[in-house]
Amino acid sequence: MSVCLGVIPLNNKSINTEQIKDFKSSALRSLDLVRFTSEVIQNEISIFQYDVKVFDCQFLHQANGDIAVLNGQPLFASNGPTEVEKDLTLLIQNKSSLVNLLAQSRGSFSGVCFDKQRSNAYLFTDKIGIRPIFYLMRSDALFFSSNFAVLKDYFYDDLSVCPDGVKEYLTLGYSFQDRTAFNEIKRLEGGQLLSVSSSESLSQYWDWSCHELLNFGNDNYKKLFDIFQQSVALRLFDNKQCYSFLSGGMDSRVVTSSLVAQGKELTSFNFQTSHCQDTEYSKMYAEKAGIKLKSKIVPKNDFFGWSRLIAKFIAEEEQQHIGQYVWSGDGGAPLGGVYLSEEVLYEFEQTEEAGVKKFLNFNNKMLPHNFFAGELKVKQNDELIKSFTKSMKVFEIEKTKSLFHFLLVNNQARALQYHHETIHHHKVELALPFFDAEFISHIFQLPMSEILYHRGYTKWFYLFPEFTRQTPWQTYPDHQECPIKHSDNLAYQWKRKQKNIFARNADLKATWQSINNIYTKKVVNRRLILFKMLLHLLGVKDNSYIVPLSTKLKNLLNPSAAAKSRNKRDSSD
Repeated sequence: MSVCLGVIPLNNKSINTEQIKDFKSSALRSLDLVRFTSEVIQNEISIFQYDVKVFDCQFLHQANGDIAVLNGQPLFASNGPTEVEKDLTLLIQNKSSLVNLLAQSRGSFSGVCFDKQRSNAYLFTDKIGIRPIFYLMRSDALFFSSNFAVLKDYFYDDLSVCPDGVKEYLTLGYSFQDRTAFNEIKRLEGGQLLSVSSSESLSQYWDWSCHELLNFGNDNYKKLFDIFQQSVALRLFDNKQCYSFLSGGMDSRVVTSSLVAQGKELTSFNFQTSHCQDTEYSKMYAEKAGIKLKSKIVPKNDFFGWSRLIAKFIAEEEQQHIGQYVWSGDGGAPLGGVYLSEEVLYEFEQTEEAGVKKFLNFNNKMLPHNFFAGELKVKQNDELIKSFTKSMKVFEIEKTKSLFHFLLVNNQARALQYHHETIHHHKVELALPFFDAEFISHIFQLPMSEILYHRGYTKWFYLFPEFTRQTPWQTYPDHQECPIKHSDNLAYQWKRKQKNIFARNADLKATWQSINNIYTKKVVNRRLILFKMLLHLLGVKDNSYIVPLSTKLKNLLNPSAAAKSRNKRDSSD
C-alpha cells in the first residue's frame, strides 16, 4: 500500500458525484497515475487507494459495509508484513473501541476505518506520526490524503499561506504540530485519532509522557537489545534475500548485523557525493559482515532522492522496476542524543525558551529574519522560539525529555515525508525497526544523561555481534569516539567544504530562479537576498544556506503542473 485518499460527507450532506469524480481525476494528475488500485464509493464515504504491491496481501478490507484501509504495518497482533490482513480485520472488529486497539500497535502506519452502522469514519496515524495523513475541512465534507500534493493541487486557489508553518518548515525542515504550509490543510500528529460523522472530534490515543525513568544498567540494555531483535523479526519476510541502506555509521550496522544474525543474505547500498569516511567504512564493514555492497557516487543534486536512487539500482539488479522492501536505520539518531548537548539541556532546565534558543544556535537553525517579506515578514525576533516552545510536550518526570520527544516526532519522523510523498513513483517501502513503538517506549525510560553523546547507545552497541565492531565506524563530533583508528585521510561528511567559483555561481542562479517568480517574490526580501548571494559569489561570506531555503519556498508556494492544468480547465468551463 502506498497512497490513500478520499472524501467524507459532513452534517448528513451527500457529496455531488461529479465532485467525487473531479477530486479523483485531480488526484490522478497530481500523482501522475493512470488509475487507482482500489476504489470504494458510497453515500457515506469515498476512498481511493494505490498499492505498489510490495506485500502480497490486500490493504483494503470490506465486511458488511464496514471498511478498513491501511498504509504501512500497524503490527497490532500480526507477526510481520505478510499478515496485514489480520490487522485490517482487527480494525473492523474493534471499530467501536479503536483507541484501545491503536494503543497496542508497534508499527509505522496511517489509515482509515469506516463504521457503517454508526456512519462514523476514523482517520489515524502511528504513535510517532511517521506515515502522514493530511486533511482539509469544508462545510459539507472532509477531504483526506496520505499525499500532501493531492490536497494542495485540488484546493490550490482556496488556500491561504500559514506564515508559522512555512517559516518553521524552511528553518527546521518541518512544521510544528498539525501545521503545514497552508492554514486549511492539517496533518494528523503521532498517536492521534480523528473521528468524523456529522461533525469531527480529535483525540489522543497515545501519550509518550507517561513513562517512568529507570536506573539503567547492563540488564536493561540487554532487554533493549532483545526488544530490538524482536522488532527486526516482526518486520521480516520469509525470503532469504534482503535489501538495505548501509552508511558508515552505527544505526545501519545494528540493523544489518541483526539481519545477518537471523540468517539473511544482504545486498546493501551506500550513496555519497564523493569518496569519504562514510563510503570507505561501509565497504570495510560489509566485507567483514559478508554483505554484498553497492557503493554509488552520485551527483549532489541527486543525493537527497535516495529512495529513487535505491529503486533505480535495485531495478538494474532485478531487470525490472517493482515494489521493494528496504531496511533502513532511520530513527536511530534520538537514541544517540544527536542534535543535543549538555549545554542545551542545562539551559532548558533553567527555562524552556532559553533551552530552545540554545538548541537552535547549537544546530545553526535560527530563523533568517531579513529573508522574508510581506505576509511572511518576521514580526518578532523570538517568534520561532516561542512557537517551538509552545509546541513541546511537558514531561513531569524529566523536564529535558521534552527535547528528546520533539526530535523524535519531528526531526526523524518528518524527515521521511518526502519518501512517502513520492512512494508511488519509487515503489520502496521501508522497514524501520528503530521506530518500533515498544522499543521507543523503553528508550523513553533512559535518563537523558545516558542518551547524550551516544553514551547509552555505545553500551547497547557492544551487545551486537562482534563483527559489527571489528572495523571503524563514523561518529558525530564530540560524541563517543570509535576505538578503532583508521590512518587514511578520508573526508568527514559533517565537515563543510569550501565551494569554488563555479559552484557559487550556480548557487546564485538557482536562488534567483527561486525567488523571482510571482508566487515567491511577494514574500521574500529579494534585494537583500541578492546582496548576500553576491557576497557568496565573491567568496566574501558563505551564504549557501539561502539556496535550499529559496528552493524549498518555491516548491511550497508554486502550483504544480496538475494544479495549473485544473485552473486552466476551470477557467474554460
